[in-house]
Amino acid sequence: MDFVPLVTQIDSLLLRHLLEMESAFFGRGKVAAEMAQQKLRAEIDDFICQSCHLLESIYDPFLRWRNFLAAKSDDDGSTSGPPGGGTPDYELPPTPVALHQETIPFLYECFETALADRFPSLAEEMLTVFGAVVSGARHNAVQAISPATTKMILKTVRESGETSENVHIAAIYCSAKSIQVCQSNLCLQSTTGTYNCTRELDLFN
Repeated sequence: MDFVPLVTQIDSLLLRHLLEMESAFFGRGKVAAEMAQQKLRAEIDDFICQSCHLLESIYDPFLRWRNFLAAKSDDDGSTSGPPGGGTPDYELPPTPVALHQETIPFLYECFETALADRFPSLAEEMLTVFGAVVSGARHNAVQAISPATTKMILKTVRESGETSENVHIAAIYCSAKSIQVCQSNLCLQSTTGTYNCTRELDLFN
């Protein structure tokens, strides 16, 4: 997993460059800027997307997050079996890969920029990475879900409503999955008598 910091650092630099290019675009003649920068912007966008796909496959190789999304989007209100006919999480093995310490700070820093407004497709990909982390394995979820990331998701829910429906929906699902994980931890720790509710109560305040 030593390559993860390299991937996140490259992505951060490229995203910063994209934002600078976008600012230059609005400061110059539109036609000239578009002709000069379109190909480079597309290549940078594609690289960051592929990086997100790589991180998703590492942290959620059995597609537990994608299964969660499919169940949510196809939910017919049935009370028997998983919603939408999706596969229950307990039938999908968790990943043994541990969350690298730079993955979540990378996502958080990206959302501190104008990512959701300027590049909604990249914002959606990064929310997918977060969803993959919290879905892929409990040991990674408990590290990823924090007051900072919770505020990041809720802020995206609030601010993306008028800019990108896909980002708005993805952020809502990330919030729903985070709550589900916290509830699952509550049940698990309550049975062992080791539950401390302080952290979970702080997350969504």
